[in-house]
Amino acid sequence: MIKKTLTVLAVSLLTTSAFAQFSMSAQYSRISFLAGSEVKNSGFGLVGNYGLDNGLIAYGGFGIYSAYELEGTFTATANNNQTSPSSIEVKYTNSIPLTNVFVGVKKYFVGEYDDEGFGIYGMGELGFMASSYSTDVEDYDEANYNLTVAEDETISNFMFGLGVGLEQGFEFGSIFLEAKLNITSNEENGEAVEVEIPASTVLNFGFRRMF
Repeated sequence: MIKKTLTVLAVSLLTTSAFAQFSMSAQYSRISFLAGSEVKNSGFGLVGNYGLDNGLIAYGGFGIYSAYELEGTFTATANNNQTSPSSIEVKYTNSIPLTNVFVGVKKYFVGEYDDEGFGIYGMGELGFMASSYSTDVEDYDEANYNLTVAEDETISNFMFGLGVGLEQGFEFGSIFLEAKLNITSNEENGEAVEVEIPASTVLNFGFRRMF
């Protein structure tokens, strides 16, 4: 599936006309994970846009999101029968940052890439998300209580993104708002893989300038 997506993107790049204009976008993003997850991250991203013609745009970029902190408690048990109480609650904080790298294409249905007017476009992209999360545990009586904490871990997944964007062009650049759904890939090179990062919705608000 991933190979097919990359092939479609490559063919689009090679078979479109020679027209090309470059622009850069800076955006604020808010990502919310689905499947019952509480995780919501805010971050910033940079995107390079390459106009294949005034209606079809290839783009690529990255986003870096601040760590979402999830608090809870672990139960630590006494290491002998003489210790009282037999168990205690220990607070912990999970820090879950996120990075995202992506490539894709945009198709304008209203307006054009370098217009100073209003535009509406659709988006399709392939992305790679990763998170290196850590667990911080408050101090407790380690001499008398046992607590097993999972090691820090890096998780990742490929994503397929579909979205729509609204854009208003001005003489100094364009302001845009985008809404996107990231669908988790559960297959790589024809083989099933474990889904470590759930599907998500993304809102982007940013500024794009032609060069």
